[in-house]
Amino acid sequence: MPDFRNQLLAAEPPDAARARQLEQEIATMWSQKLTKAQRVYWMLSFTAAALLAVPAGIVSALYMPDGWMRAIWWLFTASNVAMAIFAWHVLRRGSFSLRQGLSMGKISSGLTFAIAMLLVVRAIANPNMEAIAFAIFGLLWFLLATSVNLWNRIIEAETKTREQFLQLELRLLEKSNKS
Repeated sequence: MPDFRNQLLAAEPPDAARARQLEQEIATMWSQKLTKAQRVYWMLSFTAAALLAVPAGIVSALYMPDGWMRAIWWLFTASNVAMAIFAWHVLRRGSFSLRQGLSMGKISSGLTFAIAMLLVVRAIANPNMEAIAFAIFGLLWFLLATSVNLWNRIIEAETKTREQFLQLELRLLEKSNKS
């Protein structure tokens, strides 16, 4: 086993510059500076979420006599407010935190599930074509949100694996510098 370690060290001798590069890459892998295109995306996300939250709040407060639909519209309003706050936070920082984005994806999936279940329960309580159509629509949105959440989990696993490999390489460099 020590022979393999010596072969690795011989292939790439310890280098302080490489160690600094690894430390910097590990520190920045979970946070990305926004490019110009990403800034535009987050500005549009903020605008869309804010523009959807205002009328949704008005509709849920004033025009929804049905308790089920009022709850659904309030959840829709809350999710848009949360998205607007998150987009504003990303724009203000000028960088996107992958960990925070993954957390928001999980919250979004949970809110979508809550809305879909309210639509399904509403359709069961009062079965008519409109209620069934809304329930199917809600379930399709939940399927989409779950698919995006699954994709995010894959990205998270890849990033964690990359981080662990970089930390391992950094530890090997530190140990080789000590010996």
